[in-house]
Amino acid sequence: MSTDVEMAAYGKAAIYLRKPERERIEAQRKPFDAKSACYVADVKELYLKGTIKSKDGGKVTVVLLDTKEGKFIRIHFGTSGKLASADIETYLLEKSRVSFQLPDERGYHIFYQMMTNHKPELIEMTLINTNPYDFPMCSQGQITVASIDDKEELDATDVYNSVSALAKSIYERMFLWMVIRINQMLDTKQQRNFYIGVLDIAGFEIFDYNSMEQLCINFTNEKLQQFFNHHMFVLEQEEYKKEGIVWEFIDFGMDLASCIELIEKPMGIFSILEEECMFPKASDTSFKNKLYDQHLGKNNAFQKPKPAKGKAEAHFSLVHYAGTVDYNITGWLDKNKDPLN
Repeated sequence: MSTDVEMAAYGKAAIYLRKPERERIEAQRKPFDAKSACYVADVKELYLKGTIKSKDGGKVTVVLLDTKEGKFIRIHFGTSGKLASADIETYLLEKSRVSFQLPDERGYHIFYQMMTNHKPELIEMTLINTNPYDFPMCSQGQITVASIDDKEELDATDVYNSVSALAKSIYERMFLWMVIRINQMLDTKQQRNFYIGVLDIAGFEIFDYNSMEQLCINFTNEKLQQFFNHHMFVLEQEEYKKEGIVWEFIDFGMDLASCIELIEKPMGIFSILEEECMFPKASDTSFKNKLYDQHLGKNNAFQKPKPAKGKAEAHFSLVHYAGTVDYNITGWLDKNKDPLN
């Protein structure tokens, strides 16, 4: 659900966005308190405010302007039908984007917004300046420890991986903390009897460079599409039979089981990835070889990529319902191990 749709659905909540800038700044300068810091008390306005904050905090692409995390929003109602409260569950946060973005993407939009100097007081308050190049991700000095041999331990690749893992972990924890605070603001303690659930996930992704994150997102969309197809085309026709409607069963050719099983079943892509992560000497090459040995020529959904001039390197292709996607498996073992967590 886009912000515009949410504003239309909760019309009065848009009032908050039209308040004078002076009133907003005054509200921001008040000492923080879980009960009083909320500028608007109406639960509809709280819901909208919380949703917008989570979008600013999430990773968004310049082209698609799409929040790079999934979330399930529950809007609770009392017995009278009046809106009681709301809460958010988040998942599939693409923390890998903390240390890697494609050329057409940008992260930390709220950070760049602050650096426009549109609100000069924020620059002094947050101890930053307006030059983004003064804030490289890795800028810490060395720390000498007597019990550690720096010559042996200080490997450039390991250092880069450690810094990236730490940055991603901090980002993930900050994001989850923000969601918890939003849920605290949305909790009105009113009686909750029913709720409307809104599922907001990334859509199907086909980029020039597709990695493990794209496979997870596309797999989720594949499962949702299969669920939809089964209920719309299969169960609906079975309902006709139960009601005695004369009907000849039609196969719409929308069964996505082949691609889904290729990913999730035993000896599927995820299973082989898990297996490779248990072997110390496993590599991207050994992972690719096992995928080819197990699936190439045996499952039509698994294909060898067709190299094209100017395209990023790819190691295998999957035939999804929305199109064929070329995947690059570089770094998948490290991403799946996630040793910090």
